[in-house]
Amino acid sequence: MTTLTWKINFDWTTAGTYDTRNDAKYATGLRVMRGRTQYIANNGDGFEPMSPGYCSITLDNASGDYDPCNTSGALYPNVAPGKYVRVLVNTGGADIPVFAGRVESIEPTGGVSNPAVIITAYDGLKQLQDTQITTSLHTNIRTGEAIDEILSTAAQWPSVWSTRLESGADIIPYWWENDVSAMDAIDRISQAEFGGYAVLADGTFRFKARGLSSGEVATFDQSVMLKDIQVPMPYNVVRNVIKVVVHPKVAQTTAALWTLQDKPYVAGSGSLEVWGNYTYEGRAVGAINTIQPVATTDYTMNTASDGTGTNLTANFSVTATYFAETVKNVIENTGTTGGYVTLLKNRGQAIDTPDTSYVLVDTSGTNLKRTFIIDTPWMQSTTKAKQFADYLTSVLSGVNKFPVFQMESQPDYQFTADLLDRIIVTIGKYSINTSFRVGGIEHEWLTENGQAVRTTVYTEPFVTQSAEDGYWYFTMTFPPLFPY
Repeated sequence: MTTLTWKINFDWTTAGTYDTRNDAKYATGLRVMRGRTQYIANNGDGFEPMSPGYCSITLDNASGDYDPCNTSGALYPNVAPGKYVRVLVNTGGADIPVFAGRVESIEPTGGVSNPAVIITAYDGLKQLQDTQITTSLHTNIRTGEAIDEILSTAAQWPSVWSTRLESGADIIPYWWENDVSAMDAIDRISQAEFGGYAVLADGTFRFKARGLSSGEVATFDQSVMLKDIQVPMPYNVVRNVIKVVVHPKVAQTTAALWTLQDKPYVAGSGSLEVWGNYTYEGRAVGAINTIQPVATTDYTMNTASDGTGTNLTANFSVTATYFAETVKNVIENTGTTGGYVTLLKNRGQAIDTPDTSYVLVDTSGTNLKRTFIIDTPWMQSTTKAKQFADYLTSVLSGVNKFPVFQMESQPDYQFTADLLDRIIVTIGKYSINTSFRVGGIEHEWLTENGQAVRTTVYTEPFVTQSAEDGYWYFTMTFPPLFPY
């Protein structure tokens, strides 16, 4: 029987890197859940987003090391949430990553007689979920490049974790984000391209572009699976009405994007900071080719709020800092006489969505309608939306099987595949012999020493590009079970 050697490293004492101390010797329980357990949202509103990876570690605390109030503890005063943590396992060769994330909570358990702590950690998706971002406006940017902008610039992805980003199959004509979570921003891009994203077991953020073929990392058959193989009811993923919403972006002619609606007073040698949100015909918009405010044309100042006093415009300056949907104006009064801002506006070209549309493919016939909707602001082409709808019809209107299987005492298989990997699954009982993508992975210790582990794998469709037409197709075919 293969001996499993575990490593659990925190950054208790070395900020931003992992300590050499191995806390696995105190571990009596471990559970890891990463990815997602279903392919599409229950209500049919897009693909199910990836969930932040979760890790629960139970540690013996007889030493008191994990008590944040124990001033004589070996880890004092560093036992606190926010620390990085990684879990690795060795099955006889190199260390294999199982989880990497940050500590969310440290809770005591077991009482006085058997003191222990339960440490809960989440992977980097939780950090992206909790981080609000605003980006600049980009034109003709690839999906992978947009995700790189989110991670490296807007969300400040930690250096302890890396990224593995493909450039993307699509180019977005106009892209930006304004005050949204980094997680939502990435998910909206992925939905628009039908790509995949996940945080891998070593903490790496991975983005996989649509349709790029990859080799299988492992093959699983019934000889390595527990008997209780689950095949969720096909009805859960059958969608016979596909709706893809299109949000075309139009660059309008140069005009006022924002105008100050009141007349604030600025004291002599004083300053005032004013923010504005761009609008065009009453709609919130992005903007390009913005213009620094010009005296008299874009701003005027006067000793009287109604403009009938002395013109002070020459004594004022306005500096605008433009963002994708907002602008910051800093008004400086360089004179000694106070005055009112009687006019202030910012000009540029609005990036507007005057009319949304959608493509609908309905193959329901006389059957109950089951609708699937893709609605993301970065779907900007009707042609692409039609291709997307046709493809999704071929995938979701049929009866497909996405097995969920478990393994125990199979270390050579249990820790082989990671999220988004392509695997081959053969289950004769269900006439399954095809490629899948790994959507979710769960590991749970069954013994206190971690020598018995149950692994659960959740599968979803694997797609690749057609050599003939350059577009993507689904690799699975199954005999029908019953009509919908």
